[in-house]
Amino acid sequence: MKLGMIVGVVWIGAALGLIHFGFKRMFARERAKSRAPFTEKMLRPAGESLRLKIENLVEEMMDMALRFAVTMVATGWLIMLFSSQIWWVNGLIWSFFMLLGGGMMWRSWRKLAKLRTDLRNCRLGFHGERYVAEKLSMLQAQGYRVFHDFIFDMKPGGEATTFNIDHIVVGPTGVFAVETKAWRKPNGELPDGNQSHKLKVSGDTIQLPDGKPHRKATAQAKRNADEFSKWLAGSSARAVKVVPVVAMPGWYVTDDGTSSVAVLSGSPIGKRLPSLGVAGALSVAEVERIADRIEAHSRNVEL
Repeated sequence: MKLGMIVGVVWIGAALGLIHFGFKRMFARERAKSRAPFTEKMLRPAGESLRLKIENLVEEMMDMALRFAVTMVATGWLIMLFSSQIWWVNGLIWSFFMLLGGGMMWRSWRKLAKLRTDLRNCRLGFHGERYVAEKLSMLQAQGYRVFHDFIFDMKPGGEATTFNIDHIVVGPTGVFAVETKAWRKPNGELPDGNQSHKLKVSGDTIQLPDGKPHRKATAQAKRNADEFSKWLAGSSARAVKVVPVVAMPGWYVTDDGTSSVAVLSGSPIGKRLPSLGVAGALSVAEVERIADRIEAHSRNVEL
């Protein structure tokens, strides 16, 4: 009986290992045998950084789910394999393997739950950036150039960084750095008669429907605009001011007019963005020069 259990454990363990490593080897062989026909790198689309992160999170979740399942099954096998005819010995054996396996399973489950939360948030952010990108695309007919997911890999002076700007718009009324924030709306009763679809902006503070103040979004938008202005200074004949903007797709935004950062709902952003700048701020030649530099930096997606 025990020999049969051992053979079963080895067989199923080998099968699981074959599934895990076999697929990885198959994918590696496919990549080694052929390559895509595309040679030209593409401009970064909206949400590209989040798309790549989503792919990695899905792979991590699959690995963690497999680890959880293997631990659960292996714990049961070990309990059966080392069972004894003596009841108190069985109690010790069962307690040991159940505590060991249960601890490993709990650890895997917590990691799996965190990965699931991260994946859910990344997908929401990805859809938010695509939504705002569609609204900004209408500006192209008015002489504006629109770019997405601008990656800062190095600050002026050589300091390495890893942050990005969700959207950059360049046109006759100036340069705009748009930070998209896709936030879920709350369910249930809210304090002070607040409505679940409304955000209140006062100064640089965004008040959520639950009454909590949020300042990170506006601070991030200003910081990104400042860094991008420094980046542009390396190739511009004159200093170019970058206007910070926060886009809140799906929300109704009320503003008391005291904020130094424009906080806009996603739907009207394409119509309202030009008015945040100054008419005639950039000439046609300046728009093209700035846009060409951004495009050269952002054309880095390999298919």
